[in-house]
Amino acid sequence: MNKILAFLFIGISASLGAINVNLNQIDTARLLLNQEVDLYFSVTDGDSSPLKDITIDQVKVSESYDGGAFDNPKVPLQLTRMADLDRGINFFFLIDNSGSMYDGKGELPANQAKNALLRFAGSISNPKDTIGLASFNTHYVQHIEPGTHDRVLGTYLDSIIKPEGKDAYTELFWAIDLASRNMTDVYGRKALIVLSDGENFSYTEHLNQPHPEFGEVQGSSLISLEALKKAGVSLFAIDFGGHGDPALRELAIKSGGTSYKAYNQEELLGVYKDIKERILTEYVATYRAKQPRSDKQFVRIDIDYGQEQNRATQYFYSENLMGEAALADPLPYLILFPLAGLVLSLIGFIKWESAAKVAGLEVIGPNKRSVSSGTIALNQANTVIGSSTEANLTISGQPSIADEHVTVMRNDKTGDYTLVSKSEVMVNNNPVKKRKLTSGDVINIEGTTIVFDEPKK
Repeated sequence: MNKILAFLFIGISASLGAINVNLNQIDTARLLLNQEVDLYFSVTDGDSSPLKDITIDQVKVSESYDGGAFDNPKVPLQLTRMADLDRGINFFFLIDNSGSMYDGKGELPANQAKNALLRFAGSISNPKDTIGLASFNTHYVQHIEPGTHDRVLGTYLDSIIKPEGKDAYTELFWAIDLASRNMTDVYGRKALIVLSDGENFSYTEHLNQPHPEFGEVQGSSLISLEALKKAGVSLFAIDFGGHGDPALRELAIKSGGTSYKAYNQEELLGVYKDIKERILTEYVATYRAKQPRSDKQFVRIDIDYGQEQNRATQYFYSENLMGEAALADPLPYLILFPLAGLVLSLIGFIKWESAAKVAGLEVIGPNKRSVSSGTIALNQANTVIGSSTEANLTISGQPSIADEHVTVMRNDKTGDYTLVSKSEVMVNNNPVKKRKLTSGDVINIEGTTIVFDEPKK
């Protein structure tokens, strides 16, 4: 139950003024825990230049159960510019490795794509940015898992080689579908960057035989769009060489991203950098979502910028909570959604009975998959919890978690353990920066729940 709600984020803008508003992505990582949702949106003027002075009182968020009657617009709980957030961007590069990427004279398109990516990775200065990598032809191959901080791409790029025979087709839309699914459990700002030099060239259509993995069902932009929406991912499409698929450009815009053209390595590097800068001009509005009454709920964001106004609308739907039955009958979902939130809230008030022989930490959820270990013994003076791979307990895929987010300090004289953090964390549902821990204390770090346990003294 890692993803209870998935968002559809086709922004529908009404031209009420010269400004443009786009809803680019929605992050639901904290939705189940406290019903908070992050809206990533951008505001530009008539010349498409980003507006950098939007204030929280100029932003209103409203919801609707049917897309018609919206409730009273409310100011969000918080508004922050992406550039000011202590977060990174999760880049996932999907590189076309079909036969046509090895055609032509001079430097091959495949080599130009690899070299531009290496240079872009080397230019990233934010340690919280992550890079994932996949390639596709007839098959889809993930080389680096999305949300990974390892930027040593050379070995992985060297493993992408020219395909032969039946492996050289271009399953563009199936690749986007699979890449989107791979990004589902990555939290924060997610950008899927697809580079292709041609159209979707289906194995099944041109050989008139079932695909070895996908069978007789052919990939399509509709299948890809559905996957992007469910995973909450923006697609940035790069037409490398000017012969790209028109459906790919349309798909990028519908997903909350955009499309580019590039003809050489330098232009390609410039596109990568522009995607990063474009995202850094976005705003993040945090609002408290209502409990859904059905499988679909609409969200609208209104911007009032002096004499100019505009808005964008999108909707989300429930899935994966009770399988297909949740969509057919929403009543069980309506019961379980607040119940799940209540259970997570009550966890903070439960004093867990100690059965430990040595003091330690145990991760109990809900994001257990994103941690380096389910349990860790506190057998040293300082135990660090954070996003860094050097931390004693690493929590990955959460850009809001610092490299060294929390330290649990042991006093050798008294045997006591004290939690220390530069920013507030929740211990037993109370925000703290420093607290002496007692057995059974429940620590919540950006949605990851950890129990402190020690033997009875």
